[in-house]
Amino acid sequence: MYKAYLISFWLLISLIPVYSGEKVNWVPFNEGLEKAAKEKKYILIDFYADWCNICTVMDNTTFKEPTILAELSKNYVSIKINTESSESITWQGKKISKKAFAGELGVYGLPTYIFMNAKAEIIGSYSAYADKDLMLNMLQYVSSGARERQETLQDFLKKQPK
Repeated sequence: MYKAYLISFWLLISLIPVYSGEKVNWVPFNEGLEKAAKEKKYILIDFYADWCNICTVMDNTTFKEPTILAELSKNYVSIKINTESSESITWQGKKISKKAFAGELGVYGLPTYIFMNAKAEIIGSYSAYADKDLMLNMLQYVSSGARERQETLQDFLKKQPK
């Protein structure tokens, strides 16, 4: 009987996701824009607020997934912007608060993810919870250049290996 409990316990433990403890390398806004331009990487901006429960869930699940971390590290510079912050950033040559920047980009629901190319030109956005599969699909869709070629996400996904 003890052996059966032990086996059940190990089976249960094996079903719990194991995370490597790695985190997304979030960089400050202006540093991130410079880094993306220099390294010719895409930019992911994660707009959040401290009160946003879904934002916290994303940080504790999707943004801890090894596949997401690998894609971000390889092809992106990752930036977090608190939509309620009055801290200034420089955007298109002018000082602006992070809160005003979010408004200027049309960020009204959280979480919102803005995808930019290395020149800091907006190429897409998504506002809602994204599980690891959806987020990985979006990241790869953008980093493959498919979005800039105006290929639909559905057409891009049809071409991907199953």
